[in-house]
Amino acid sequence: MMSPASYFLPNLNGILHSNIDPFAKPSIAKMESPPHSGDSSQCSNVSGRKIRCKRIALPNRKRCRLCTRSNFESLKRNFLTRMVVHSKKCDTLKGYKWERGTYVTRAWLNQMYRKTGPTCYWCGESNLDCRTRTGANGFTLERLSNELPHLKRNCVFACGLHNRRSWRPKFTDLPFHLRKMRICVDRETMLKQERVCLEILSIRFGSKPS
Repeated sequence: MMSPASYFLPNLNGILHSNIDPFAKPSIAKMESPPHSGDSSQCSNVSGRKIRCKRIALPNRKRCRLCTRSNFESLKRNFLTRMVVHSKKCDTLKGYKWERGTYVTRAWLNQMYRKTGPTCYWCGESNLDCRTRTGANGFTLERLSNELPHLKRNCVFACGLHNRRSWRPKFTDLPFHLRKMRICVDRETMLKQERVCLEILSIRFGSKPS
């Protein structure tokens, strides 16, 4: 607590007070002490123009309530853009080169997303997590060949689990649409065999196939 006499000191942090205002305000520290554990701190969100949010962060969080919600909606809305940005960053670091028009774009990914939705190319799991894409059920963009960058002809959607497994030498799983088609063919073959058996029984015993 500042003593009442501090209001009559002739300077404020070394700066003389105005003659118009003869009552100097209490002395203010030049630097604030770092926040202690449990104390509320300023929101850490910074805009593209380097403007920092002035609201107070949520307890045990780095951002305030509004910035947290805005970040959630942004990640949910722009996951396809993040796929392209992260893919280009990784491929550039690895030294890959590609021709103009062959690399994946947001428009191309959006077109593929409208057809398949957040579905894994390998296991067929749908409703993958488009926001937190690092988990086992995360919605990721996978290269079928690790010798090529993220080209349109080389990329599919996959869950995080199969994205990390598919590059291993022992990985021999068939894509979900091929396994599904194989099951359909097997069922059709079984139905044909059943019809043949019924026809044979009808000929032998004179009964009509049901």
